[in-house]
Amino acid sequence: MVGIYLEKPEVGFPIAEPFPTNPVTGQPWQDWEIEEIQWLLDMTRGLALIVGDVGAGKSQLLAWIGWKLKKYFGVPVVADFPLITETFGKWTYLSKAKWPDELEKMEKIVERAQEIGADAAYREGGSLFYGAAVLLDECHKDLNKRRGGTNLAILVTEAFTLWRHYQCLFAVASPKWDLLERVRFDDFISHEIGCKFDERTGEAEYNIYVRRFKAYKKLTLTVKDWCALYDSKCPVAPSVQVLRSAQSAELKHELLKQKAREALKGGVT
Repeated sequence: MVGIYLEKPEVGFPIAEPFPTNPVTGQPWQDWEIEEIQWLLDMTRGLALIVGDVGAGKSQLLAWIGWKLKKYFGVPVVADFPLITETFGKWTYLSKAKWPDELEKMEKIVERAQEIGADAAYREGGSLFYGAAVLLDECHKDLNKRRGGTNLAILVTEAFTLWRHYQCLFAVASPKWDLLERVRFDDFISHEIGCKFDERTGEAEYNIYVRRFKAYKKLTLTVKDWCALYDSKCPVAPSVQVLRSAQSAELKHELLKQKAREALKGGVT
């Protein structure tokens, strides 16, 4: 593991505090764990965009980040793809249908924050995003730039711009940069991550550019060591909105053809 280390966060910049000791054993962190904690400090909050070809290790990095932040910082993990509970531990599934509900919670949270403070209001309101690692895989399906104006895309990308208020990490994966509608959130990206898989070694290599420090760091993960955290061959559905739109268009086209046939039939003498 090679890269920059943060001894102190920027003034006013939200950052998670690591556990003082291992909560499982009660013992101090080992030297290699302290090194990982330092390496992860700048990644506890922000918007990380991960890109790479099919099978390059995007899902693996999402699972690895979530697992490490949970281990060292007690960060709750929310994901829209299957993590394996037996090995990963506790996590929460985030379906597309939950996005409106999550953002609607904010109205009550804003009101209550004036009475009891932001932290208490977030926790009372049950926000899934607050202080969490939100892991989103295959995001080009719903944030495709050809359909960037859909209601879901607007909701999701707007949430991305608010990561500092949620004090969370949104980690977003896509096969290509140019598949995504990034107009509304590109300026809010904190980490640009490229990945590739080396078939000879069975390792996935990650190049991470930390925008606010204008610095690079690297990470290498051996697939066999981390594949038990997630289901790499889980089924992936197409965008529901695109699917329904396509079905609606096909149905409309079929009805028009039917009417045309009936009109022709009625005109025959």
